[in-house]
Amino acid sequence: MAILQSCTYQFDRVHGVTRVRLIKKLSCDMTVPRYDELVDAAGNSHQSFYWPGLAPAANGEVIQPVLGILNGGNFTQMRAYTVKSEGGYTNTGWGYTQEHGYNVMPQGHIHVEPGTVLHGYIEYIGKDPEDDTVYIYEAGFSNPGFESTIERIRVHQPYANAQLCVEPRGAKTLAPVFVFANVQVEYTDTYVPSGYYPNNDNSNGWRSDNGEITMVGNTATFHRHTTV
Repeated sequence: MAILQSCTYQFDRVHGVTRVRLIKKLSCDMTVPRYDELVDAAGNSHQSFYWPGLAPAANGEVIQPVLGILNGGNFTQMRAYTVKSEGGYTNTGWGYTQEHGYNVMPQGHIHVEPGTVLHGYIEYIGKDPEDDTVYIYEAGFSNPGFESTIERIRVHQPYANAQLCVEPRGAKTLAPVFVFANVQVEYTDTYVPSGYYPNNDNSNGWRSDNGEITMVGNTATFHRHTTV
């Protein structure tokens, strides 16, 4: 599995301790690829995922509104849904049954068609007024009719790292070029201690494996490396 991520941080160091700014909102637009754009990818589970996400200031799982692509052999499905992964991944199943193929839709999943522009976002709502240790986030797709993809997520740590990711896991499910357009990151005025920090002060930017994500202005473009 190759995971291609971009990470951005706004951070400083006080008395040798790295701190990162709490992110208020991450959003971007993703255009669902055409079926004839899909190419082979390594792996055998026949899935690929494209997503913006927020990671916690310390190590932990990511909040992600996801464009998922599934190849079932003689058909391909593309869906929009949201993953809230603290305490175990949810809303990631494809609803497979022996009798109905992949026709059973899990709650929160929406079929999407090629050319659809998905407006994904993750937003920090604030702390729980009754529990100062709980941070509340909202994530999903703001497209009209996509309300079932929107999740309210309660976590016990602040999320301060923005990511864009292309995650190929299967065959005929990965677009060789994919664009995250109109990428916007908004920060709060709050800095929090971080255990998930860059190696040096110049490491803000993109990191990748088996491919490349480049950022120009507010547009990030993934280019898949050809696998021999």
